[in-house]
Amino acid sequence: MNLLGIHFNVRNDETMKPDFKFIENIRKKYPFFLLASGYVRSAEDAEKLFEAGADMVGIADPTRDDPEYIAKIAGQIRKR
Repeated sequence: MNLLGIHFNVRNDETMKPDFKFIENIRKKYPFFLLASGYVRSAEDAEKLFEAGADMVGIADPTRDDPEYIAKIAGQIRKR
């Protein structure tokens, strides 16, 4: 089985948001499985990463304070 994927932490410390443009640019150049993370703080951030070309979105920091955070974001995405 040949699998290839890569993870990018695309946090932008100036905007405190993910760098959506970086994911768009990587997706245009490479067909591999793409996991993006970094400053994902809302369902909107996650959706924008998916729209930019991410196959999977990683969420870490907010889950330390709220173990249900990922379920909440997933629920918000499903409702849209």
